[in-house]
Amino acid sequence: IAAFPGQRALDDGARPLIMPLKQPRLLYGFREDDPDDPVQRFQKGLRLGSLPGAVVYTPYDGKVVFAAPYRGFGNLLVIEHEGGGATLLAGLHSFAISVGDWVKQRTPVGVMDADPSGRHRLYFEFRVDRKPVDPMTLIGPIVNE
Repeated sequence: IAAFPGQRALDDGARPLIMPLKQPRLLYGFREDDPDDPVQRFQKGLRLGSLPGAVVYTPYDGKVVFAAPYRGFGNLLVIEHEGGGATLLAGLHSFAISVGDWVKQRTPVGVMDADPSGRHRLYFEFRVDRKPVDPMTLIGPIVNE
């Protein structure tokens, strides 16, 4: 995948990832057991809690390669990044982008369910060379924005 002009790959010291939600609650960390996930589908990433209708942002520049419902993930968004990285975001209520779109870091890509009684959980997985890595090790300083 070609990079945006002037972009460097993650392993070249480029800026860090950002959280895909503002002020998320970490429900389950990388490789942690979630009792609501008996097949351990979500152990390869983070489970984040959000407010109803929260906006979801792209953690890093890239190209949208998938945006549709997928098996037990619900609505799944996959963004590929230069250097062999990919972001997977699942649990969105709706998308604000389309397959083929180039997105910059902090671009709104969707929203969480607006129902106040719903279970607002965003799954956030980051892969390098197709292998899941703990996104928390790649995220820069977390600040309340």
